[in-house]
Amino acid sequence: MMERYEQEESSTSTGIQVYLRIRPSSRPSGHFQLDDIDVKTIAFKIPKQEDKIVNNSKNTYKFQFSGILDDKVTQKDVFKTVGIPAIKNSLEGYNSTIFAYGC
Repeated sequence: MMERYEQEESSTSTGIQVYLRIRPSSRPSGHFQLDDIDVKTIAFKIPKQEDKIVNNSKNTYKFQFSGILDDKVTQKDVFKTVGIPAIKNSLEGYNSTIFAYGC
């Protein structure tokens, strides 16, 4: 599924890029859905508490990223998508940082 997160060639002119990696899970929550039309968007659906009180809070949140790396990508794919462009930018004299967060 490499086409879902392929990066543009001119990464130096695009500024800050943010990628989301969805890790494989033995117990998937089912609370998120990848958008089939806009492949850089993910939607989270928070289940409503069905109490006796009125709950008009928002239950769907959409987020856009430079790319989404789904649960089928390998570490090699992540490096090709995120690491190599950052290294190339550094060698061309641009500042590059990769900040990874997760457990």
